[in-house]
Amino acid sequence: ASMVRVVQSQIRRLIDGDSKDVNVDGSSVNGNTKKAEQVAKQSTDAADQSTRKPTVAMLLSGGVDSSVALHLLLRQNYNVTAFYLRIWLEDELSNLGTCPWEDDLEVCQAVCEHAEDVNGGVGVTLETVSLGKEYRERVVRYTIEEAERGRTPNPDIMCNSRVKFGCFLEWIEESGMEFDYVASGHYARLEDGDIMCEEFNESEYNANGGNVKKKRLFRAPDPVKDQSYFLCALTQKQLSKVIFPLGQYHKSEVRDL
Repeated sequence: ASMVRVVQSQIRRLIDGDSKDVNVDGSSVNGNTKKAEQVAKQSTDAADQSTRKPTVAMLLSGGVDSSVALHLLLRQNYNVTAFYLRIWLEDELSNLGTCPWEDDLEVCQAVCEHAEDVNGGVGVTLETVSLGKEYRERVVRYTIEEAERGRTPNPDIMCNSRVKFGCFLEWIEESGMEFDYVASGHYARLEDGDIMCEEFNESEYNANGGNVKKKRLFRAPDPVKDQSYFLCALTQKQLSKVIFPLGQYHKSEVRDL
């Protein structure tokens, strides 16, 4: 008799246009189904989050150091996209029929293609970004103005803080791309400090999960290749996004890699 009531209930629901499922006792299972679907979705989202690779924008120059840094990131299970920055004279010389950066770019392309050996058979995407105008405005102009004032400028320091980790980060944000980190082949080390960073506002603090401690920049163990001095003008916000894969290595070790 109970099964008859179930069948009758189902028929009435179909006639009324209600397609909800029912249990054998006539109760609706729609709520249970939704709950099961929600639990399944949460489990899937959690699994996706746990298997998600951190994304890195790798500054690739065509040299040994940045090429090795890229491979180290891949071995550490990062999702890497390579970027070759074209700055200052490179664009201007191309108009004269001479493109000295083309050889570097070809090397970068080869490095990204061969990265499939350590990237599950898949090469690394390479993007080129022209920042010549920004380099002239933020570095060359500074160099000329400092020289006119009788001071000794250091364009390498300004290039790192204002271009490579400055307007390049701005370009990424404006392009709509999203990366967890930006990496380079510099020889320097970063560690978390004990003091909270005052550069972050409340929304940035929350976006970083409360992990906004000051970054401390240290010398690399290789006294000859150490480049921490040339990175000394980077802000805390910039340092919070940076990875230096070669920071623990000597140059001799990098060559062996």
